[in-house]
Amino acid sequence: MRYPTPISDLLGFHIVDTGEETTPVRAEVDAALHGNQQGTVHGGFLVEIADTAIGTAHSTLMGTGELFTAHIAEIPL
Repeated sequence: MRYPTPISDLLGFHIVDTGEETTPVRAEVDAALHGNQQGTVHGGFLVEIADTAIGTAHSTLMGTGELFTAHIAEIPL
């Protein structure tokens, strides 16, 4: 597993620890970097944090040489 990732460096968050089925992630939130038009944390940032935590925790259950990707279903417009 490669860490830190370019997206974690760009958005300023990091994995605190990784254990079997668990991965806490920490971020120091800055409105200038993570804010939306209403002045709160942008939802995309929250989704990226969740994707990192879920994907990394999932990877602790995988065998050597196994790969995976997270898949978000398309929503028809």
